[in-house]
Amino acid sequence: MKLLPYSLSIFFFLSMFIGSSQTNYEESKVPSFEVPDPLLTFSGHTINSVKKWEKVRRPELLRFFENDIYGKLPKKLKINSYAILEEDNNALNGKAKRKQVELSFKKKGKTLSYTILLYLPKNKVKAPIFLGYNFYGNHTITEDKAVIISSAWANNNESFGIENNTLTEASRGKRTHRWAVEKILDAGYGLATIYYGEVDPDKNDFSDGIHPLLYQHGQNQPKPAEWGSIAAWSWGMVRALDYFEKDADIDASKVIAFGHSRLGKTSLWAGATDERFAG
Repeated sequence: MKLLPYSLSIFFFLSMFIGSSQTNYEESKVPSFEVPDPLLTFSGHTINSVKKWEKVRRPELLRFFENDIYGKLPKKLKINSYAILEEDNNALNGKAKRKQVELSFKKKGKTLSYTILLYLPKNKVKAPIFLGYNFYGNHTITEDKAVIISSAWANNNESFGIENNTLTEASRGKRTHRWAVEKILDAGYGLATIYYGEVDPDKNDFSDGIHPLLYQHGQNQPKPAEWGSIAAWSWGMVRALDYFEKDADIDASKVIAFGHSRLGKTSLWAGATDERFAG
């Protein structure tokens, strides 16, 4: 299902307010504001057809958010190679197929790799899937002992046993309450998840992750008009979709992007910039 034009535009405007650094719980302190009309162009022209939306309003909204919010990707960078690190056709007590697939990217002598954890319904050919990032590693969404623990940088979290910015066995299964893996499988869908720190570590530093692969000589941080972390994470979802198109077990025309908080913004931006996402 494609998002209706009006809904997509509303999502765009809402995304400007999600994740603010200051939280207010008092209605009296909310300043007056007028929600922009999504079906009115910046020059004041009314959008009254799908054709006008697609040719006029959608492109100008995309340009606005690219230029003023999320930044432009400086160059194209596609998958250099992929490898199935592990798979099991009898995962989760025989309910699912499990795959752990590593995507690798190379540019200017630098390499970045990240791993997609896939659970697919066992008896379904070309499954539709949900794709979303996780905050503390693929191993945190399940008790499954076979899920590989990432070696990427992580935010410390005492309750998860994460110290020295290192993920460990202590955090396995810590986020199972957030991930309805078996319900998704029972409904005939698959689940794909990626630890976002493998694509771009979540710290105020652009010296690692995907960014350096696309820097010019002598550059050590994105230029003012270039991508930040949300755009980088969105790029990672789009590249995952590239892989899904190569995987015979996945229906790449039925991929739903989802996420929470900033990773919710990320999924919206991925879906807005790549219309291959079904929802």
